[in-house]
Amino acid sequence: MQTGRRSGLYPKSQKRGFSVLFALLTMLSLLFSKEATCQESADYEEIIVSFSVPRIGGADVSALVKDETLYLCINDVFNFLKIKYNTDSGFNSFSGFFITEEATYNIDRTKNQILYLKKEFTLKEGDMIRTETGLYLKSNYFGEIFGLDCIFNFRALSVTLNTKIELPIIREMRQEQMRKSINQIKGVVEADTLIKRKYPILNFGNADWTLNSTQESSGAVNSRLALNIGAIVAGGETDIMLNYETDSPFSLKQQYYQWRYANNDFKAFTQVILGKIQSESISTLTSPVVGGKITNTPTTYRRSFGTYTLSDVTEPGWMVELYVNNVLVDYKKADASGFYTFDVPLIYGSTDVKLQFYGPWGEERSQEKSIEIPFNFLPKGRFEYDISAGMVEDSTRSLFSRANFDYGIARFMTLGGGVEYLSSLDSLKYIPFAKASIKIAPNLLLSGVYNYGTNFSGILNWKLKSNLQFEFNYIKYDKRQTAISTNYTEERKLLLSMPIRFKKTSFYTRLSLNQSLTETSKFTNAELIFTGTVLGVNANLTTGAQVYGKSDPRVYSNMSFSARLPGGFILTPQALYNYSSGKFENAKCGIEKRLFKKGYLNLSYDNNLNNKTSNIELGFRYDFSFAQSGINARRSGSTTTVTESATGSIIFDARSGYISGSSRSTVGTGGIILMSFLDINCNGIKDKGEPKISGLQAHISGGRIESNDRDTLVRVFDLEPYANHILSIDGVNFDNIAWQIKNKNMNVVVEPNMFRRIDIPVSVMGEASGMVYLSGRNGKSGQGRIIINFHRVDSSLVKSTLSEADGYFSFLGLKPGKYYAQIDPAQMEKVGMTASEPINFEIHSLIDGDIVDNLEFTLKKNIEDEEVVPANDTVKTSEIIMPAQQKNVVKDTLQKSEESGNNFRVQLLATKTRIEKDGVFEYIISAMPGIKIEEIKGKDGFYRYSTSGYKSKAEAETVMKEIRKNGWKDCFITSDNNREAKAMKGSFEGYKYKIQLLATIKPVEIREVFGTLLNTIKNLQIVENLESDGLYHYSAGMFRSKKAASDFVKLLNDSGWKECYILHL
Repeated sequence: MQTGRRSGLYPKSQKRGFSVLFALLTMLSLLFSKEATCQESADYEEIIVSFSVPRIGGADVSALVKDETLYLCINDVFNFLKIKYNTDSGFNSFSGFFITEEATYNIDRTKNQILYLKKEFTLKEGDMIRTETGLYLKSNYFGEIFGLDCIFNFRALSVTLNTKIELPIIREMRQEQMRKSINQIKGVVEADTLIKRKYPILNFGNADWTLNSTQESSGAVNSRLALNIGAIVAGGETDIMLNYETDSPFSLKQQYYQWRYANNDFKAFTQVILGKIQSESISTLTSPVVGGKITNTPTTYRRSFGTYTLSDVTEPGWMVELYVNNVLVDYKKADASGFYTFDVPLIYGSTDVKLQFYGPWGEERSQEKSIEIPFNFLPKGRFEYDISAGMVEDSTRSLFSRANFDYGIARFMTLGGGVEYLSSLDSLKYIPFAKASIKIAPNLLLSGVYNYGTNFSGILNWKLKSNLQFEFNYIKYDKRQTAISTNYTEERKLLLSMPIRFKKTSFYTRLSLNQSLTETSKFTNAELIFTGTVLGVNANLTTGAQVYGKSDPRVYSNMSFSARLPGGFILTPQALYNYSSGKFENAKCGIEKRLFKKGYLNLSYDNNLNNKTSNIELGFRYDFSFAQSGINARRSGSTTTVTESATGSIIFDARSGYISGSSRSTVGTGGIILMSFLDINCNGIKDKGEPKISGLQAHISGGRIESNDRDTLVRVFDLEPYANHILSIDGVNFDNIAWQIKNKNMNVVVEPNMFRRIDIPVSVMGEASGMVYLSGRNGKSGQGRIIINFHRVDSSLVKSTLSEADGYFSFLGLKPGKYYAQIDPAQMEKVGMTASEPINFEIHSLIDGDIVDNLEFTLKKNIEDEEVVPANDTVKTSEIIMPAQQKNVVKDTLQKSEESGNNFRVQLLATKTRIEKDGVFEYIISAMPGIKIEEIKGKDGFYRYSTSGYKSKAEAETVMKEIRKNGWKDCFITSDNNREAKAMKGSFEGYKYKIQLLATIKPVEIREVFGTLLNTIKNLQIVENLESDGLYHYSAGMFRSKKAASDFVKLLNDSGWKECYILHL
């Protein structure tokens, strides 16, 4: 049968409708509550409200609504806020401390009183309501007493807590966030499960292609084809780039091929590279190196300790991508003059920076530029090496090798060195070198390199809090060196840069001064750049001065801007003015219009006023999803040139038969394919007959996600290889709520040039539901806030759930198998109830999930030990031992008992695990010479630590006060043998019952608390007894039969004491 309430089957909008309907029904019930006649328990409505704290979260807590007033369950609120409390079995009192141990509190329902910070708050009758499972306090007192202002929204059934107090849960969440931040800095990633790398023998994945063709009016035609193939061979990344031009023969020197094995988990080495290698070198190498490289530097981009400003000039409007250690970290579009700037992150380890430029007409106008960052810092104790060797593809086939070593001396200092060899050098073929990077102060960096017999270089970089950056670079060359191809003997560079920000605009300024010295001359170049955006117009003003030797300086300014015009046109004029000659040298203007969403039409005119030549250019490009294409016509003088270009990428996955295209490069990137299937038997493996399902949602940082309902697969593209990616998945769009995903956060390491396939088992979970009833004299009624435990047949706990206000409970998340449900025994013992026997049931393997909805539990109060009994008949005094007689007999018996031994102790601690008492209570023992602390193991398995016995209660109280005075606040008096009960039992054979009136943590004044009873019932004597539970029990009367005890309860009720219990002796 599937008749149980499965709330998750309803959409969110329908759930909100149910909440509004429930609120309206509750309001109607309150309006007519005055006309209703019901029992005391029906004077309030028990509901569940959403209790939330801004910036933290929320939880569902139990609440009562009475006369349009909200009462919140103290147990639930304090549990959620992580506030320590202790309570008695009847939920009559709560005690503990609020945030700090000095801020103690005590909530006493019997006195309608709250003690907090040594202040006494007296509540009105009815401000606290006790139920079988908790104590409820009127919501306004949480704010008035504890500073926890609770705002109740009746329509939404929600409570918002506003407080300025740093609650334990806030402190805990802040500490947790700090731990997460530290983990992020260290690169530690948390996930449910780790998907480790695989090393396939052979896999073809991606390919980039570029095609260009140029025709001139003279009849010359040139075509170029470039194909870059990305694959995995023998577990390593393999890239092969083939280039062919119709104007030149095929040359192996123009081709590129490389194999790279990477494993960041291997400490000895992380990368092995074979083929055409990129190696840092001191010597000038004009041709690529074919050989090998080994290093222990990881492939992943590591977090930075600062930034280094990098700026330069390219063509106007070009896209510039910044790569750090082959990882794309930023990209920008050059401004109207071609100027761009990056804040390059300074990362731990060697920093290999590469800039990739993309022009508007394909690969023909793109270029690469590698830049060396002068600072290299390693964590303290970290050692990294880089060894490469090979043959230079020049005319002499020179041999080249280089070994580089770096070590982190401290967080602020890294030292390094090594040696370089080049066989083609005439002298000094071996060049030893040493280097250092030092962080002198925050944002003040110094770096230096000495290359023996070649040069020395140093750089000082200082970035102020105002973002003003100062940099000085100096290079001194050895006059006899031949390794570096240069005529300079000295180079000096000074750079000042600073961003300037206003409310509606911002500028970037850079002042640079470069000097290059030879043995006979000096060349000086100064440049001042202002670039920014004003009123939506991107503008650049560059002013420079060039001085060569003693010749006259050339001073110029280049002004350019880019403005968006009505109709979607973009205008980009530019002019160059020479102050030395007093005239304009060049003028250029371009206009661009976007067409068909992904198309761009360009028209430009360029006039060189010095040599009186002009160019006019017209072009159109269109970006398809699988490629970029364009055509461009240029008229320069009497020559007309037409260029057609197309570039794109192919993505292929053989296992799923998937092939697709992309307009951007995909070689070297990785991907993921997620295949979700119904794991009907919940074994985590796709078995025969378990179907694929659609609806899986995926989230990842740094990738592009594509879902295909036809093949039910989810694909993730453009992921950085070898790095840890956190992939989050959920099944909110699945067709059935019983279909659930176990591991929703995965740490995935992807391989380059291939899709990593991950099977996602979607478990088909079963649901168990039923009712919890409380049985009483008036029949059965649903009981809320009861804990139901679900166990496997081996008794291991699966999960616990809580019954709702009407007694209904349900739990969805049971795998196919045999289980049993049981009311939580610990809760039953705490609330003084007995539950019906555990219920066995089985969840079957069904595609839509199995539902067991016939679980019913019945609770009963422990009437053998405690029962509230309304009386109907009169009291038969012949069956009653009157209280005065009882007290006298007990007094005589107790006197004999006290004379026979020490019966009172002060208990300090009770724990499940044994402790070293001399160490824990060291300062108590030292502060109170002569005190003896004993260890007693009880039948319940607890180790209790208390003082040795004292003959009288007064003596024990004196010791207890002294212990508390010395700082141990949590202690109380216990009795060794429950003397009063034993005395009464021995002195009154045949008497089975007595009436308990009250139980408290601290003793009370009998005359003050029970004054009304003492004045109403003649000769009534109330006995105080400190029992082994540490509570003070107050009782009256001794009875042979329960009927006689019930009659006395009736007398007490009529005298105004409504809550009293019959106790079985």
